[in-house]
Amino acid sequence: MKITDIKKTKRGCYALFVDGEFLFSVHIDILVQYKIKANEDISIERLEEIRQQSDLKKAKEKALALLSRKSMTKKQLTEKLKRYAGEYEAEQAADRMQELNLIDDEDYARRCAKDLTNFKGFAPLRVKQELVRRGIDCETAELAADELDIDERAAIAGIIRRKFLRFLNDKKDIAKVVNSLARLGYGFDDIKYVINNLDEFD
Repeated sequence: MKITDIKKTKRGCYALFVDGEFLFSVHIDILVQYKIKANEDISIERLEEIRQQSDLKKAKEKALALLSRKSMTKKQLTEKLKRYAGEYEAEQAADRMQELNLIDDEDYARRCAKDLTNFKGFAPLRVKQELVRRGIDCETAELAADELDIDERAAIAGIIRRKFLRFLNDKKDIAKVVNSLARLGYGFDDIKYVINNLDEFD
């Protein structure tokens, strides 16, 4: 097999042609590292190594771009990278971001837990569930939720006063309020107590 041509692409990579046919594009750093030149013989094994290293380089650059826009868990980053790279490259790139401390699931869990409580009104139970859904392991999610130290009945009262006060005069509406609060992770006993004793939480 012979590299018959190398052409720069619009995205800044280099298209590799082998035996007259386009094979794949190569990152410029990999092109230099492997000293790839036209009109040179190359083995299938060497080509596969170049392809994998180039794809890994691209995945790492994509990971940096994604993390520059928003914080993510390692799982979230890996899943997003799989849209642009293979599973191996996505996992390796995410591992590298973790080594560089650009992703930190424990720190993410603590910050996200506070945001979920402050902005969405989630109870610790729902916070834990949401963190696990985002890729945080159960133990880390539970620790982050426990650190919130929320007075759940006071939180329920605050949500009712902000959103549901006008719905407490009808049994059907009250049932909807109870279900809405339960979806936020609050217990039925606490919800019913607060509804029946709302004046205690002035």
